[in-house]
Amino acid sequence: MISRLPVESFMKVILSAVASLNELIIFRPVSSISIEQHATMYLFFLLSGIVDLCIYYGLHLPSGSSYGAMVLAFVMEGLLFTSHVHGRPELDAYIHQLLVYIVFLTALVIALEMKFKTSILLGITRSYLTMLQGSWFFGVGIILYGHEKPSFWDHESHTLIMYATLYF
Repeated sequence: MISRLPVESFMKVILSAVASLNELIIFRPVSSISIEQHATMYLFFLLSGIVDLCIYYGLHLPSGSSYGAMVLAFVMEGLLFTSHVHGRPELDAYIHQLLVYIVFLTALVIALEMKFKTSILLGITRSYLTMLQGSWFFGVGIILYGHEKPSFWDHESHTLIMYATLYF
């Protein structure tokens, strides 16, 4: 029974909704534009999941709508993270910039995949970039908010920026 359900689409909707509500409700007392940026990003991935579910349940949408919604979600994420780095310490800005590269490259690969649906290489590349993005989010979290006090990561050190590149 579960093999017939669009699990990935449901997960996109559920996890995006939870993440967005988490930002807007739990972190809301901390007034920050970053909270609204994160919530907006999650809402675009939620929209992508809704488009997937609409297609699965028979709503007639234009061909490529699922791909288009994913491209839109990744482009929006990239745009939000592009402005997310302004005014931050050098290391912080740099590790976010690496994320921006991955995000826009993922959007490009998905757009190409929309055109060349039978390309196995594009599908594998999309999967790889998505996993790279997810693992780099963990890396960013460790670098910025690691458990060590004082942190190993001096946010103004050019040497540590080079290490961040190696870890990437």
